[in-house]
Amino acid sequence: MKVFAIIAGALVTLVVACLMLMRYGGSPAEEPELNFEGYLKVLGFEEKTEQVSLPLLFPCKACDGEVSESGNTCPSCDHPVSGSIMFHKVLLAAAPYGGVKSLKAIFEARKSGAAQLVLPPPEEDDAPEPTRFHYPITDLSPLAELKGLKELTLTGNPIPDGQKAMLNKALPDCVISY
Repeated sequence: MKVFAIIAGALVTLVVACLMLMRYGGSPAEEPELNFEGYLKVLGFEEKTEQVSLPLLFPCKACDGEVSESGNTCPSCDHPVSGSIMFHKVLLAAAPYGGVKSLKAIFEARKSGAAQLVLPPPEEDDAPEPTRFHYPITDLSPLAELKGLKELTLTGNPIPDGQKAMLNKALPDCVISY
């Protein structure tokens, strides 16, 4: 009976190792290269986009005409509303991190092991709301894993004191400009 259990355990280990080799294309100890979509999953973006509530009317992704979640297509350009819904949910879920553009810059810094990173605030303009693609950074949690950073510039972003303290603790060897 013990021999059977040992053989069964070894078989399970072998199957798992083979599945990992097929999925990742290397030894099971190697970490697969993370792409931007995978990085968003690591950050829990699927759950965050599901939690986002859109206003009753919001801009169409294709033409900026007004659409609602109850419609199938944009009345101005016939673009499917489903694409606009996901587009705006991703934009709003990314807003605390400075928007998708800032998250992409953080991802690229993580991937390359960059020593410097500059994440500026949105450009000042007459619009009362931030631009659609670039928001003030208020959540620094994705930056905390960038242990190779030596210089980080966040000047002009309204970062809460608690987030600053967390980042200073996570990156003690980094000069951070708030």
